[in-house]
Amino acid sequence: MNDTEVTGILQAISGAERDVAELVQQIKTNPRDIGIRQRYFACVHFLEEHKGLLSSVRRLPYELLAQIFDFCANDLEPCWTVPPWTLAHVSRQWRAVALSFPEIWGVIPPIRLAMKDKGKKFIPLLRKLLDRSGEHPLSLHVSSNEVGIINHPIFQLLITHCMRWRTLVMELEVSDFQALTQFIRRRLSSLYSLKLSIRMSHDGDYVLKPFSIAPMLREVEIDCPQTLQLLLPWEQLTRYTERSTDPIGVIQVLSVSSEMNYFSYSTRAIIPIQGHFEPMVLTKITTLHLTFYNQWVSGTSIIASLTLPALTDLHVRSLNTSLVDDLIGITLRSNCILQKLSIHSLPVKGGLTRILLFTPFLTEFKCNDFVNDDIERLRAIPGIPSIAPRLHKLVIQSDTPMRELNDMILSRHSGAENVAMESLTLKFTSPAECFVAQRMLEGWDTVDTKLAGIIGGWRADIEKELVTWVTRSQASSWNKALMGVKATHRLGVEFRTLETYEFSDAKYIYVRPFSAVDDIF
Repeated sequence: MNDTEVTGILQAISGAERDVAELVQQIKTNPRDIGIRQRYFACVHFLEEHKGLLSSVRRLPYELLAQIFDFCANDLEPCWTVPPWTLAHVSRQWRAVALSFPEIWGVIPPIRLAMKDKGKKFIPLLRKLLDRSGEHPLSLHVSSNEVGIINHPIFQLLITHCMRWRTLVMELEVSDFQALTQFIRRRLSSLYSLKLSIRMSHDGDYVLKPFSIAPMLREVEIDCPQTLQLLLPWEQLTRYTERSTDPIGVIQVLSVSSEMNYFSYSTRAIIPIQGHFEPMVLTKITTLHLTFYNQWVSGTSIIASLTLPALTDLHVRSLNTSLVDDLIGITLRSNCILQKLSIHSLPVKGGLTRILLFTPFLTEFKCNDFVNDDIERLRAIPGIPSIAPRLHKLVIQSDTPMRELNDMILSRHSGAENVAMESLTLKFTSPAECFVAQRMLEGWDTVDTKLAGIIGGWRADIEKELVTWVTRSQASSWNKALMGVKATHRLGVEFRTLETYEFSDAKYIYVRPFSAVDDIF
């Protein structure tokens, strides 16, 4: 855009602003005149469009645009709803750059296949995307609720490009995965990330082989309700996630993969894992997530076999009463620097925080059923070293003694030996309990009439403004607003270093039996 064009746009903007101002006055004089309002909206639209022409984003040099496009094109976790090629919709300049960047055209919109729709309208668009992407990697998300979808014309077109599949998400019937073997096995030379959701209409001895040979495969996620045999190059995986009833690849991947850095396993099994875990040292695992929904199945056999010296993030959900002891064992055995810890379990003797005695570098802690023993253990006493002195984020998902909790957090802000807590999140079973806790934490005994209506609304839907009430930038203004409150706004006055606290109205849902927290926002 040259100087002459910029000058012309500025003049058009100036004229449009005058027109808008005049129309505003006319609307005040003739508020029911529809014609004036229509001209007003047209002028506002004209003004916004021309201001957009002068946006700095339209003046970015080609080299910078190329870097932006390259970053989007190489994202291994593509945004399926807004694929990178939507950048081509910004302006003619961006479209020109996008057309010269075949990498960004490789993210195909999610495809849900149905045999009654042969894809006559979508196939031309798909061919255009495949053509514009050249020989660069593809990201695909294919799903179907039907059986025999492998013969769908769209699927067959995608199969011809299987050597370019890099990120693949598939949600299909198990028989379709089996049928896929003859088309893609030994042809997945680019596959890096694989997510499979496998549906089974009946039990059977299923063996899935299509992904058994994939030299670049590193990340795998499996979601399968029943048992099957899945052949994968387990030894080369670095990230593995499994959600299943009975284990599919748990034993294999832990036994043979020395490059694994992320492992997550969630199961609804009703009997323990069949198979023996030999003691193993996995030096690269930094994140371990284990979820056991059934109270008769624990992760003891897995946890007891592992030594993870690089572990920094540990998340375990289990109803087994030995959970805390198991976690203390793996922490001591691994001699790791644990920074994030999440424990969800039934109440245990002595509380959940016993493990904090062995995690001095912990910065984030999440748990449920926070009892008095836990609060007392976390309380800071002047002159005595505190446990978890670096803790700055605390999330509690339970009904907790509020006054004791409040005193404990205040104590951790009074000593120089502790890192000041930045975030406190409490999740409750009902809005009423959330309201009572919020009032107790902030020291509200009575509320004046002016604030009563506002606060009463929180019973139904806790406002997100609660998150920002204790930030330094708003503390003074909120103190003035709360002058009618009989007691002091304790978090606003005393928690100068507590950047945020959040009250989430949540529900405990006990199934299988399992407590799940479902936030309202």
